[in-house]
Amino acid sequence: MKKKFFIFCTILCLIIILSVSIAGCFSSQQSTHQKYITILDEQFILAGGTQPRILIKVENITSSVITVMFSANLYHNDTGEVLDSTHSNSVTLNPGDVTTIICNFDYYAWYDRYDLYNYKVTKWTIY
Repeated sequence: MKKKFFIFCTILCLIIILSVSIAGCFSSQQSTHQKYITILDEQFILAGGTQPRILIKVENITSSVITVMFSANLYHNDTGEVLDSTHSNSVTLNPGDVTTIICNFDYYAWYDRYDLYNYKVTKWTIY
């Protein structure tokens, strides 16, 4: 009986340790870009009859030359449906450089009503 209890406790401890480690990996991936860039400004531009775009002004806060880009989704607010997924242009930044990264969606927005559309940056790529 003691041997089964010991095995049970060992397995339980391993499961807890692994779940904490995995959760730590995911949370660190979410904020990795914050180690390299600072987001200074973010704009969502939606003009009726055109493609929506995101403009994000960033600063390189490292002492290295880096290349930065991001991926984003465009959503319909009423349905939550993903209307388009795309990625921005890539920019190379020297230490301390500030620039605006542009992401153009292929989706054609018929209306310039900001209550109809929303976006989310889904991934930063920095190398």
